[in-house]
Amino acid sequence: MKSSWWSRCGQALLPGPRVRRGAAWGVLVAAAVRAAVEGIWLQPGVGPAFLDIPAGILLSLLFAALLGLGMILALRLLDLLPRFFGWFGFGALGVLILLAIGSGLPPGLGVAVGLGLGTVEALLGGSIARLRSGVPLRPVRRRVLQALVVTGVLVNGGLIVWLGGRGGTEDLVKPRRPDPVQVAPLALADPGQPGPHKVLSLTYGSGTDRQRREFADGAALKTESVDATPFVKGNEGWKVAVRDWFWGFDFTKFPRNGRVWYPDGPGPFPLVLVVHGNHGMTEFSDTGYAWLGELLASRGFIAVSVDENFFNGFWSGGLTKENDGRGWLLLKHLELWRAWNRTPGNPFHRKVDLDRIALIGHSRGGEAVGIAAAFNRLPFYPDDATVPLGFGFHIRSVVAIAPVDGQYKPANKPTPVSGVSYLVLQGGHDGDVSIFDGERLYQRLQLREGGHFKAALYSYRSNHGQFNTVWGDGDAGWPRSWLLNRAALLEPEEQRRLGRVAISAFLEATLHDQQGYVRLFRDLRSAPACLPQDL
Repeated sequence: MKSSWWSRCGQALLPGPRVRRGAAWGVLVAAAVRAAVEGIWLQPGVGPAFLDIPAGILLSLLFAALLGLGMILALRLLDLLPRFFGWFGFGALGVLILLAIGSGLPPGLGVAVGLGLGTVEALLGGSIARLRSGVPLRPVRRRVLQALVVTGVLVNGGLIVWLGGRGGTEDLVKPRRPDPVQVAPLALADPGQPGPHKVLSLTYGSGTDRQRREFADGAALKTESVDATPFVKGNEGWKVAVRDWFWGFDFTKFPRNGRVWYPDGPGPFPLVLVVHGNHGMTEFSDTGYAWLGELLASRGFIAVSVDENFFNGFWSGGLTKENDGRGWLLLKHLELWRAWNRTPGNPFHRKVDLDRIALIGHSRGGEAVGIAAAFNRLPFYPDDATVPLGFGFHIRSVVAIAPVDGQYKPANKPTPVSGVSYLVLQGGHDGDVSIFDGERLYQRLQLREGGHFKAALYSYRSNHGQFNTVWGDGDAGWPRSWLLNRAALLEPEEQRRLGRVAISAFLEATLHDQQGYVRLFRDLRSAPACLPQDL
């Protein structure tokens, strides 16, 4: 009798098969949508964007399905899965939890978010299924189910609105007006404004690039590939094979590709190489520095944006311990310029001032330029003395934009750099390199006689990616960047205005011997009209 009473109570309280299926479908749909969103930015590299995006979504959904089925199988084997929720519902819940953790949340918070979202979707799906079942319901139960549906819709809608918003500015630290001090204005022209030279441009490359026409038949100058194998050791297996398939070359044939902005004139002009950092390798990062290259060319510099996208991340995984390779490849580009400067008939014959060279790097590229400056003075590769270096270029200055530091350590020691001028820029709202890594190299840089100096510039409202027009404001990658407060950032053009002024002034001082611009780095108040009002 007692057992029968408990059985009746259980049947009255527990949802039936239709509701359980509805709850499972609710969580399953949520997991599928979340996986599809991840797939939009997966970029598997199967072709143009209109094919690449659907392929990424399909690949992400397939991975999520395999992940969920794997969890179901594991729990089935352990006989731990409760019958109440059903196999697919529980598998989808596991996918939600793993995707939440994979979005960058701490494991504990990721589990909580996944469980919370799964509970909401299960209640929403189960309630809809029960209301649509056609089975008569008591008024109280119907109202409860309707309330659960409304609550679930509101929670989902609120989550979409919150994630889709850019954040707010109410928590920004307001700039304090400095005490009025008479500071002599900069006696030179705004370094962020274009100079007198007409700007020309071209690209150079391997001539056989599968993904980049401008480096294939569109390249004005053809270059030989180089063997980067010593600098990417430990990277092997199917992940590397997929990368090789995408690019059409392996580590033994890394191309030397670049896009050049140069002044229309006889020269010789100082040479400036600019290199990007890590990003999705199918979203080409080298195109994102035209704002800087065009300015520098107009002011009498040859500016080159170096293509190192084949070092970057991919859906199958990124390379590890490759930053020394990024720096080494810059020096191999300088070898090209030395040869071109000596070759009659080349468009750059006797137009390059090889006594005045600067390197600019962003993110991992910011560490790479320091590595290149160090390798430039060494006869052999520190990690393998059978690999010769001995470049000996006249690198006068190095600029690092939001750099990392210490991803490569020669002999497990910080990279030693000396005998160059150094400028480092760091944003206070950097969602990628969130600490001032570049200050480490600033502190250990040894200045030598010859007019070298070093400067560090911290911009409170700058982020990581807006110095590159391709990267934008999504510092944490998508969809994780939905969690960033992007409303607090400087406008992209204002952030690049800061970059134009600082970098141009630094290069004018170090490569054009316009020493008056050094005052800008001693006191930014000497040029208030040149800079954004709220850094």
